[in-house]
Parts: sequence; C-alpha cells; structure tokens
Amino acid sequence: MKRNGFTLIELIIAVLIIATLIGLLLPAVQKVRQAAGRIREGNKFRQFALACQSFADAHGGQLPNTLGVAPSQGESLFQSLIPYLEMGNFGEPPATLDGKPWRPVQIQSEFDPSFSNSRGTPFTPIRWVGDNQEQSGDSSYAFNHMVFNRGATLTASVPDGTSQTLAMTTHYARCGSTPFTWGPNPICHTFVLPSGSKVIPCWTAPDISLHTSSFADDPMGDAMPPGVSKRGDLGVKTFQVLPLMIDCDYRVPQALLPEGLMVARLDGSVNLLRVSIDAATFWGLVSPAGGEVLRNDW
Repeated sequence: MKRNGFTLIELIIAVLIIATLIGLLLPAVQKVRQAAGRIREGNKFRQFALACQSFADAHGGQLPNTLGVAPSQGESLFQSLIPYLEMGNFGEPPATLDGKPWRPVQIQSEFDPSFSNSRGTPFTPIRWVGDNQEQSGDSSYAFNHMVFNRGATLTASVPDGTSQTLAMTTHYARCGSTPFTWGPNPICHTFVLPSGSKVIPCWTAPDISLHTSSFADDPMGDAMPPGVSKRGDLGVKTFQVLPLMIDCDYRVPQALLPEGLMVARLDGSVNLLRVSIDAATFWGLVSPAGGEVLRNDW
C-alpha cells in the first residue's frame, strides 16, 4: 500500500541537511554583520576627525584640547566637538526626563567588551536608578593628547603632517578599575593650602580612578614615545589587542578588533594599524612633531 509522508530515517536526514545548511550560513551572516559594524565604526571615526578640522576652521586654526582651556574653555574635548558632529546633542538631557536625575550618555563602540550592560543607548541620556554598575559618561574613544594640547593649532603644531599623525583611537571604556570619561578633565588630588589649592599630578596618585578620553597623556601617566611610562614598565610598547578585563592597561590603547587598532588621522583618513606594527612606527604616528621617517609596516 502506498504511504504518504516521511519515514523516521528520512525525517532525520532532512533535519541533518537543514542543520548543516544553517551551520554553513551562520558564519557568513556573522561576517556580514561584522563588516557592517566596521563600516559604522569607521564612519564614526571619520566624523570625529572631520569635526576637529571644522572646529579649527571656526577658531582661527586652533584645535580643541583635553585640558578644558581656551578655545575649549570649561569643556572637554568631546563637548567642544558637539556642534560639529552629526550625532545629536548628547550633552544635555531631553525634556522627556522631566527634570529627574540623569547621567551623561555613553559614547561607546559596539565592539567594546567593557560595556557590561545595555541600559541606555549611545548618545541618549538616561535616568539614574541608583545602579553603580551603570556606566556614566564612559567612552570607548580616546584622543591624542600630544596633538590636542594647550594652544595647539592644526598646522603649526603638526609639522609631521596631518596624514602622518594620529588624532584618535580606541580604549576600553572600563579598563580594569579605571573608567574613561568624555567629561571635563578630572583632577586626581587637590590639597587646600594656606596659599591656595595645589593640584597633585595624576601620575603620582596610587591609582587613576577617572581618566580623560585621551591617550599618550603624560600627566595621566600614559605611555609616551618611545613606549615608556612614568608609572613603571609597560607590558606592551604600542597597544593591547582585546585583552582580558583584568589585564587591561589604561596607559596604552586597546584594539577592539583582532586584526588591529582602528585609528583616525588628522586628515580624516581611517585605517587599522597592524598588530605587528613596530613600536618606533607607532610612536612616530602618535608624535605630531617628531620628524620621524616612518616604516611601511602599518
């Protein structure tokens, strides 16, 4: 008698074929998603770099800085760039919060593993609910302190050339016990003396409890050319590649992609620095006025 339907063996074979096809498709889908994410990340980098140029155009060639001094008077570098970014105003809470307590938004990379929760979305202020793990004003991005320093200009301060000088890169927003904030420059210690207050350099503090969104920041004890730090020996001379959270060293950048460190140069170009980059080449790109002859290994 003719039967309609499948036997058990036929059903098992069909399920195995479908499972195999799904197994083949998933890596391809994941690669497409990662590629799309990298494009979004690159576009964000380009916006930041071009915003620096726009700021300089509007301020007689002066660059914003990480110190909160003119022309970034009272503002962090990120705050100075807000008018030149196509990311909305992430510096003020929206009216929908009705005056309730809020925390600054996160400026995060979708590849940053140090963001431990998803409460709030990037560039959207969020209500504070008393959760100490909620990351307030944290940033996955860091600007080159050697470039964005007091009195810097886009031309005179960068004799190495804008195409040969790094503007920004990535950091874990929470690097070990050190968070990176896009807010105004934090002060590590202040003592009130009879003659006035005295600020103690951050690098002399027992730990850095709050770091600006910067790298190669000497007052913070960061790594400086040619790969040295006031706060002791470095495990790596250039940057870390997706380190474990407990191994994160705030003194150097962290690559959020296994292939290398995403960077934006001052001319607005974006690329990945190879993991194998020579330390001399890396620090030659960080230094805006070192006159280095760069090797072609980046």
